[in-house]
Amino acid sequence: MLALLERCVEGAGGCYAFCDTDSLAVVASEKGGMLDGVGVHALSWSEVDEIIAHFRALNPYDRRAVANSILKLEKENFRDGRRIQLYALCISAKR
Repeated sequence: MLALLERCVEGAGGCYAFCDTDSLAVVASEKGGMLDGVGVHALSWSEVDEIIAHFRALNPYDRRAVANSILKLEKENFRDGRRIQLYALCISAKR
C-alpha cells in the first residue's frame, strides 16, 4: 500500500518529506505549487484529498470499523476544526 501511495503522490507531481511503514508525509499546501527556494512541488490540499479518496476502494476492513479510506489526515493537520499548514525539517540518520 505504501508503494501505491508513493506512486500516486509522485504521479500527481508531488513528493513526500518522510515515510514509515504505515505513513507518508506528503509535501502539500493549501493551493499547491512550487515551494520558494526549495525547488520542490507541493500538492494542493484538494489533490491530497483526492488521493485519500482514491484509496477508499482499497479498504480491506469491515466498513463498520473503518468506514472510509484507510488513509487519513492526522489531527495535527487541524486547529480549531480548520486545516492548517504544517512544516517539516527532515534529517536522515541513515544517509
